[in-house]
Amino acid sequence: MATVALAELYQYTGSEAYKSAFDYNMRFNFANYYEENGSLGYIAYENEAKLGAAAIALMAILESKHSAYQTPQQRLTEMILFLHNETDGSFTTFYFPKERRGDNEYFYPGEAMLALMKLYLQTENTAYLETVKKSFDYYSMYFEDKMNPAFIPWHTMADYYLYLETGNETYANYILEINDWLLKIQNKNCSEPRHLGRFYDPEHEEYGPPHASSDGVYVEGLSYAYRVAALKNDTVRMDAYKEAMLLGARSLLEMQFTPQEAAPLPDTAAVLGGFRTSTTRDEIRIDNTQHAIMALLGILETLSEEEIKAFVQTHPRYLCD
Repeated sequence: MATVALAELYQYTGSEAYKSAFDYNMRFNFANYYEENGSLGYIAYENEAKLGAAAIALMAILESKHSAYQTPQQRLTEMILFLHNETDGSFTTFYFPKERRGDNEYFYPGEAMLALMKLYLQTENTAYLETVKKSFDYYSMYFEDKMNPAFIPWHTMADYYLYLETGNETYANYILEINDWLLKIQNKNCSEPRHLGRFYDPEHEEYGPPHASSDGVYVEGLSYAYRVAALKNDTVRMDAYKEAMLLGARSLLEMQFTPQEAAPLPDTAAVLGGFRTSTTRDEIRIDNTQHAIMALLGILETLSEEEIKAFVQTHPRYLCD
């Protein structure tokens, strides 16, 4: 995911430094973690091969467009399709070990659907589109009574492209439905200013603890939901999603190490700009920073600077002491 973030940063800024880092990291990852079993390609790490890892690796290749990755692209695609159940549209989430084949179902199927939609957009192979349609039918019903916030952003992004390509309002309405649900767990209270904007429900431990990487991917998903609301001219939801995105960004920036916070530390240069896991956990994880980057890019690509400034001016209640 950090590899993909480097590509997105290059596309947004045009900085060759990001392009160089992306290329270098791609070579490292595929030299060290990519393996094959016949026509199937997978990412092997700590004796596991995840559907999600194959999906994100495929998306990184699609960002690269380099001919050197043509064979891995084909074989990672074969792996995703191999793990897809044609009968009902579900995905097996691990290639190995077998005992984990149903784990992380909130994350990996949505990532796989997004990878297949991006592959379809580049190849126009309708087989990938039909696979995602079938998976939508399964997962939109499967989690109807046991929704979890982790499910929402990846399916939002995949279903966004599904909606653009088909014009089927079912996909748009589902995106709006699940993101409306997500807004219910966002903190909009100034009583604890550092927690304003974070997504956390203490009454539902199954949703997980407060986490910068979670907040980041929720905000990224909301930027896609906002675009759907805009296409439907749903101004009420546009305002709600804009508020959620910008408060989420505020929460993320509370997690970022400032020069003052980094200065006393022995590794100041490495820490500066990194994102804590939460207000009570100072560790910096790569996914904290990567998801924050993608969230902020999602906002910058969706809202104008004028819209962001106007929000601050018209919502003084969120300027907490």
